[in-house]
Amino acid sequence: MVSDQASLHSLGEVKPMNDAIDAPTASQRKTLWLVRGENAAPETLASWSDGPQARWSVVIEDGPEIDRKRYLACLSDQLDLPFWAFAVAKAYLDDVGEWPLFGMAAEVALESYEEHQDIDLAVREIIAAVHPVWPEVTVTRIEPITAS
Repeated sequence: MVSDQASLHSLGEVKPMNDAIDAPTASQRKTLWLVRGENAAPETLASWSDGPQARWSVVIEDGPEIDRKRYLACLSDQLDLPFWAFAVAKAYLDDVGEWPLFGMAAEVALESYEEHQDIDLAVREIIAAVHPVWPEVTVTRIEPITAS
């Protein structure tokens, strides 16, 4: 998209973008998050930040009760949340070599989201898909970021 905009700009034909028309498809969002997650530690994705434009936060907790770790992800687009969760699940399962065995559950959870369109449910189901391998992980909060 940037290259298209750049080439149009060089021709002097830049047109304003319409967010509804130019919004990424589900397939594009999935690809984007898989690229971001490639070779990334699951902790890196679990604490992803889109910076000041972030509008949504997700807290994931992991580990035994006496040594729980919290990861805060801050994303700019609510529609990215299920795809971010999918990338986190894939990164973890890849990290421990279990994607071939347990990845299908995450795939099914993401496909279910495309049918029911419930973002909160999708994030929780996708992260829960890794419970056979990563039983301590839980999504503790999904909420909009409010200005302080």
